[in-house]
Amino acid sequence: MDNIKSREDVGRRQVLNAAGFGLLGLVGASLSAQAQQGAAPSPRSAFEAHKIDHDVMEKAPLLDLPFSDGIKIRGYSAINQPNCQVIIEDFFPGDEFEWQFPHDEIQYCLSGSMQLTVWSPPLYAERVDTVIEPGTLYNYPIGTRKRVKVLGDEPFRHICFCPPSPNYPFPTADDVRAMG
Repeated sequence: MDNIKSREDVGRRQVLNAAGFGLLGLVGASLSAQAQQGAAPSPRSAFEAHKIDHDVMEKAPLLDLPFSDGIKIRGYSAINQPNCQVIIEDFFPGDEFEWQFPHDEIQYCLSGSMQLTVWSPPLYAERVDTVIEPGTLYNYPIGTRKRVKVLGDEPFRHICFCPPSPNYPFPTADDVRAMG
């Protein structure tokens, strides 16, 4: 009898394992379908193109920069898809502030200039001091801390590429146009 009971236990494990294997097969089929779509976030991003509209920038509302009392920025969300939010943004002459990046971000300067000091994680001992001018492309890895001082008499206008989208609450160009 002990021998038979042992065989029943083995049989039950085999049935459970077969059921588990079947479930794994279903999951595998689902993963295979996702793999055919690529490794994109869900929901998938759609193609979108945007031509920068400097007139919209001039009409975009001023927004308070969090954690920086009295500092206003201006901008609009040019593209906001799950894979990346692209923001056209102005910092204003004479403004100075600090910021720390909760995500990776790449920026490109369109006009104006700023003095920039950057400290890199993990210990923030690595420091870079530079001036960013039109035509400069620069990268902030996640966790980077920066200090900005806008130079000159014109706004520092730049494009921010934030992958994946943090969904910052900037209006779209259409929203700004609708404001009048």
